Amino acid sequence: MVWSVIAVTFVMHLSSEASQDETSFEEKLLETLPEGVNALESVISPDGRRVAYCINRVGKGVAVVGGQKSEDYTKVGVPSFSPDGKTVSYTAVKDRKAFVVVNGKAGEAFTLVEPAEFGPDGSSFLYQAFRDGKHIVVAGDRRGKDYFEIGDKTFSPDSSKVAYAGKTRSDEDSWRLVVDGQEVGEDLPRIARPVFSPDGSRVAALAWTGDYPHNKSCVVVNGRRLREGYTYVSFPSFRPDGKVFYAANRGGKPLPELRNTLSGATGGKWYLVVEDAEVEVPVDVDEVVSSPFVGPDKRRSFYIARKGQKKFWVVDGKKGPEFSSVVGREFGDEGRTFAYVGRSSEGDRLVLDGTASEDVYETIRWFKVSPEGKSVALAVSTKLGMQAVVGSRKSDVFDLIFNLRFSNDGKKLAFGAWKGREVWWKVMDVSTP
Repeated sequence: MVWSVIAVTFVMHLSSEASQDETSFEEKLLETLPEGVNALESVISPDGRRVAYCINRVGKGVAVVGGQKSEDYTKVGVPSFSPDGKTVSYTAVKDRKAFVVVNGKAGEAFTLVEPAEFGPDGSSFLYQAFRDGKHIVVAGDRRGKDYFEIGDKTFSPDSSKVAYAGKTRSDEDSWRLVVDGQEVGEDLPRIARPVFSPDGSRVAALAWTGDYPHNKSCVVVNGRRLREGYTYVSFPSFRPDGKVFYAANRGGKPLPELRNTLSGATGGKWYLVVEDAEVEVPVDVDEVVSSPFVGPDKRRSFYIARKGQKKFWVVDGKKGPEFSSVVGREFGDEGRTFAYVGRSSEGDRLVLDGTASEDVYETIRWFKVSPEGKSVALAVSTKLGMQAVVGSRKSDVFDLIFNLRFSNDGKKLAFGAWKGREVWWKVMDVSTP
């Protein structure tokens, strides 16, 4: 069976990205929420023009989008907007049946459904459903084979194909890679985190080749095992040239919980592996914590490593500053600018191109690099709520801030802000005086 993923313009709220030209830079009170509806039950469209939220009372739920109510359901989930803010979707329950609703149209009925996941084009979608003791992946208007469990799901770069892992037997760990509706390769004790090559012709995944928890793992590509014999391998990625890229450990001590963590071994020697060719990690590390990848500049490699109790990014073989943990990542200037947050007992610091800021915050919740890479906007926690910060400029304090968006020239910052029941689209002038 060949799947054609049906395009419906929708994407999950936190990953939504309206184009720079579509984003509103007009400050406006968008909505006053009804009593009983909180900020986490509402979303602002990525372009900053509409608000959607759910109202759930005993036995009755509705979605409200731009002031328009949906039909009555038993219960509805928090809505999500498409990248351009023009289409909205949510989960709903009615007559003990669950649906994914897109632009007011309910899909196939199941016992349970999960929120949709959407492709790089921001329009193709898939979701996982449950019925009669089996799990199913639904892509557009097409459904896949029933499995006892469904693992990680992903789209090809052009969103025309999907891949995931399906558990084929109920009484043991036996998983098969599924690509575009077809089972690929052999049954293995576990398959995780499939990823497509840039041209969509190859799918790589992490595979357990020994019964869990015996930490035997390797990377499989289109169902074929690559180099084996490592203590541990990371989740794979693809380089721009289409070659699979991952980290591997030989001679180290396996960690006990490989199933639920990226960190699978400590000690021994760590390698960066491209296809079947390996080179030693160029810095002194106890552990490679994250999967390596090539950044959007299509040149530099990135991964997180640990030495002792400290973690740090390694960028193109160069070690960054050490912290208790490093979180998040953002790129600007077509991948030439790289930002992340370093976390320590003192608080959170922004790290921009390897240099940690002197400013320390209680918590940096979100951050965004301007298109030209010269500014970074932060949404930080304060004692009274959250505040947007760009350099020396600070916004008022709000209950919640989301959707940080720079203008094309980097001179304005727009963001969604909740204050009590009011939902605002705020705009700051962040141009250099």
